[in-house]
Amino acid sequence: MSDHELGVRLREILLQERARVLPLEARRLQALVGDLCEHEQLALVPPLRHLLLSPAFLSELGRTPPLSEPRSRLRFLQELREVFATPLCERMEAVVEGLLGLPANGRTDGSALTDPTPAMPVSAIPVPPPQRGEGAGPAALKAWPIALAGFLGGALLLALAGVLFWLAERNSPALQGATPSLPSRGAGGAIGLGRNEGTEPEASPQIEGLSGAAGGLTPSVGVGSDPAAAASARSGPVETPPAPVLPEGPGSTEQGAEGQAAAAAAVRTVESLYQALSRQDFSAARALFSGEAANQFDQAFFRQFTRVEVADLQPTSRSAGSVTLDGVVSFFYPDGSLQKEARTFTLDTNSDPPRVVASAFGMVVRPRSPNP
Repeated sequence: MSDHELGVRLREILLQERARVLPLEARRLQALVGDLCEHEQLALVPPLRHLLLSPAFLSELGRTPPLSEPRSRLRFLQELREVFATPLCERMEAVVEGLLGLPANGRTDGSALTDPTPAMPVSAIPVPPPQRGEGAGPAALKAWPIALAGFLGGALLLALAGVLFWLAERNSPALQGATPSLPSRGAGGAIGLGRNEGTEPEASPQIEGLSGAAGGLTPSVGVGSDPAAAASARSGPVETPPAPVLPEGPGSTEQGAEGQAAAAAAVRTVESLYQALSRQDFSAARALFSGEAANQFDQAFFRQFTRVEVADLQPTSRSAGSVTLDGVVSFFYPDGSLQKEARTFTLDTNSDPPRVVASAFGMVVRPRSPNP
């Protein structure tokens, strides 16, 4: 059956038992949910059990007539969103609607989620006549691609000219070690090649470290150069030693050690909590979680199992005062069957030992089945 049919069936059973003035015990409600949920609805067992034991649902069930207030739909969904993940809450919407006798996908007032306003056909939408002076519109629409193509072509030409200019500058003598002479105007007004007209050419100094001998560039000593510097130039480039590796400061190591210690203490708290719940020592378990997380560790819920275990606890996030863990909880039923669920636990590490301040259901890892 569908999720909505599950809510309708559960509503019928609850109304029948209330009409016969039968007491609705927590254990009876837990067993009723387990019997109604089929294979594809086993994931809805934890949120449905939580809803049936919540004060909001028990208050609505005690009304006259019971389960008849459509506005309770929002109260029930809000109760579920505070504890369970969004995909489960979305599936529970259909169950809640069935519990309250509402149609599937209905609003809180029972009306369907449809828009009563009919859509106007496209052919009925009036089109205003063209105004004077609008005849140039199609021509403008045809001209803008040409303008865009011209703009892109000009940008491409500018980029190509820039590349050519860069290549020319790269291959110029100034970047290859030569010393070009500046042109100067001679006595006759003509441009000379590196000297003035009627004067003797000045001897250009030899570039230190380069010589124009054929066969390649070889180290040479210029006029007035230091022989020691020339020997150093001939010996090759000086290698720079690598920078020393600085040791890490003690602060980072201490912070990492404190975070690991806090995570280890949080893991021990969750393990001790489920050991106390497994032996049904609820006084010892109550000391390990705060009042905000009390609804996740209800005594009536854990009394239906012969044993509970938690494993695979791994820290997923850590802050200055809290640690979040992911783990897998195993529920062992009296008939020998086993179910495993993924849960998250948030612990306050400022207390000693840490205490669980929040816990949430993640997903069903293994549906209820015989334990081999």
